[in-house]
Amino acid sequence: MKWVTDFTYCRTWAGFVYVCFIVDCFAQKIVAWHAATTKTTELVMTPLRMAIWQRDRDGHPAGRGELICHSDAGSQSVTHMTTH
Repeated sequence: MKWVTDFTYCRTWAGFVYVCFIVDCFAQKIVAWHAATTKTTELVMTPLRMAIWQRDRDGHPAGRGELICHSDAGSQSVTHMTTH
């Protein structure tokens, strides 16, 4: 099983909103997403926990070494992870 994850942002009248999403490469669908007004660890961890929970609930738990989750680990991720 292979997932790809990324986040983006958009400007709204109230400020920026950040959205993180996880795509299942084989099913070709978004399996989880989360939106927030700040770029905290929870922005990316919440959809990851949701996607894993949903797979388990559907009767397809991810065993050790069965899940590959790829992220581009861009400059926002590096800066964010090193500061928090």
